[in-house]
Parts: sequence; C-alpha cells; structure tokens
Amino acid sequence: MNYKKMVLEHLSDYKKRVLNIQKDGYFAKYKTYYSHILPCDEKKANIIDSPYKDAIIENVFKTHTHMYFHHLNSSQAACYNLFFPIIIEGEIDIFLKKLNILNNNSSEVKYYFEYIEDSVEKTNFDAFFTNVRGKCYLEFKYTEQDFGNAKNDKNHREKYENIYLSRLKHLLRNEIDYEYFLKNYQIFRNIIYAGKSSYVVFVIPRKNVNLCRKLTAVLETLDFVDNIVAENIHILHLEDIVELHYRKTELMHYMNKYKEKYII
Repeated sequence: MNYKKMVLEHLSDYKKRVLNIQKDGYFAKYKTYYSHILPCDEKKANIIDSPYKDAIIENVFKTHTHMYFHHLNSSQAACYNLFFPIIIEGEIDIFLKKLNILNNNSSEVKYYFEYIEDSVEKTNFDAFFTNVRGKCYLEFKYTEQDFGNAKNDKNHREKYENIYLSRLKHLLRNEIDYEYFLKNYQIFRNIIYAGKSSYVVFVIPRKNVNLCRKLTAVLETLDFVDNIVAENIHILHLEDIVELHYRKTELMHYMNKYKEKYII
C-alpha cells in the first residue's frame, strides 16, 4: 500500500474514532462520497480540537480556503493546524532555528498564509515568514504525489518568455528546457524566489518518499549561479517539525494531537 492510501485509511478511522463523524463527504471532482472527507457543513472539524481551535478558525476563515478544505488530507488544513499554534505561542523562532534562518525573536517575525508576493507572476505560497534578516517562502505538501505541471499553451509560453526565463537565468547557469520547465512548473515557480536572504522551504512528510525523491531529482539537475542561493532551498520533513522542543508545555501537548491526526 502506498503512502497516500495509508494516510487516507488512517484519516477515515480518525474521522469516526476521534471526530465521531460517521457521514462521508462528497468529492465533487469524482462525484462520489469518501470516508476521509468531511461533510461540507462540518469543515471546521478539520481544525484540531484544542485550546487554539477558536483562534485558528477565526484566522483561517478570514482568508481564502481551498475547495477541498473539508478533506481531512487537505494540505492547507494541515499547514494551518501546524503553524498557527506555533505562532500563537510566539515560538516560530524554534521552527526557523531548525533551518538556521531568520534567527531573531519571534515577536519580530511577521507571517502570512496563502501569500502572493508578485501580483503578475502570481505564485501562491502556503505560508510566508519575514523579518529584518530576510524572507522564508513555504510550500507545504501532505499526501500529494506530485508537484503541479502546466499545459503547453500560449499563456504558459508567454509567461515563460516574459517572466520566468530571465529570472531563471539570474538563478541558474544551465538553461532550462521549456518542456522540462512545464513538467516541473510548480517547483520552478517556487525556487525562483530563493536569494541570498530569501529562503524557499518545502515541507513534506518523510514517509511521502516518492514526492521527496521527485523534488530532490529536479534540484540535483540545477546548477545554481550562487551556492549560497542553492543552500537557501530546503526540504524539511513534517515529522521533524512536530518533534521540535517547544518551550510551552501546552504546545508540546498539542503536537501530540497533531501527530495523532497527521503522522502515520
């Protein structure tokens, strides 16, 4: 059984055992019901029950939630459930120190979710952290088995020629073939934000081996102009974030709840 199937089975059991929700949710794309999906009117149950829940819900539903937020394997929900309690407790510095980036006090770190920096290029990052020392762009994956690709059409050709080609030339010594770029579209859209004080972080579960391998394989084909920039692109495993030693006991207890839901 592959990683995604194992997670979906686990979440199906979690929905019934922990959430006490027996009704299955509807997957519009496939026009059928699945046991790992919440009924749409129960989507707030995708926020882990904890002292942080009300604050998370208040913040989450101020922003754009994805169409599939009611899926228990929603990476957006998994990202919110992980980082909002860390931010609420003022301990985002623990996470950033794990990467040895933006080392400073938590109070000086600003954060955004569903962050778009360039309104023309329009890459959407799951989370973004910044302070006087730099920027951290975060892409969060959970059960996804691939990174997004793109169609070979007029719109993507124009974006490649007018936006991405010049940015890639500043970043890389090797020229990126257009077809290869489209095949790995999301990866390239993310890494062009890396710089000397700008970090791109991919959060992926360690057990999602196929996705980790795909990302690593692409990164290994790239010849960066500056080694410092190359070192500012990180793959961080979800399991390592929940096992960090946070200062607040409440937060450590919460991470056990997070592991119960998301870590298999």
